[in-house]
Order: sequence, then C-alpha cells, then structure tokens
Amino acid sequence: NVNLAPPGLDPINMANLPSLKEQRIWLDVGETDYTRPGVEQLHVALERSGVEHTYKIWPGAHDDSLWAAHLTDYLEFYMLAWRR
Repeated sequence: NVNLAPPGLDPINMANLPSLKEQRIWLDVGETDYTRPGVEQLHVALERSGVEHTYKIWPGAHDDSLWAAHLTDYLEFYMLAWRR
C-alpha cells in the first residue's frame, strides 16, 4: 500500500528518482477499487516528476475479474521490451 512502506521504499517518495525516467511504468486500477486513491496519488507524483507512465482506470473493483479482463493489455505492455 502506498505510504505504508519505509520512506526510502515508499513509491510516492521514489517518484523523484532520476532512474525512474528510464523505466517503463504501468499503473492501472478499477473505478471502484479500494486502492484507487493511492494509485491516483502515485500517478500524480509521477506526472509532477516528469516520469512517463501508462495510467488506466478500468470499470470494476480490485478482483480477479478485472485482472483477467486486461491480461492481454498487461502482456502487450511487458512484451514491448522484448526483441523480435
């Protein structure tokens, strides 16, 4: 959970790390997901730091059906870095 980690490992604090600008980052959340406030907070922190990332809000909650419905999206994101 965002802001429950030690300060050096808190994703919000880490959003300012220059090395993040070299990473591919995907954030997604369901519209009724209990984690949505924290994910949105991280999205805003990354934007403020100029870190490029993908941010999606899907219909649904924090459950297996949300994950299963977007499995193809996740796999496509992960595969972008693979050489063909």
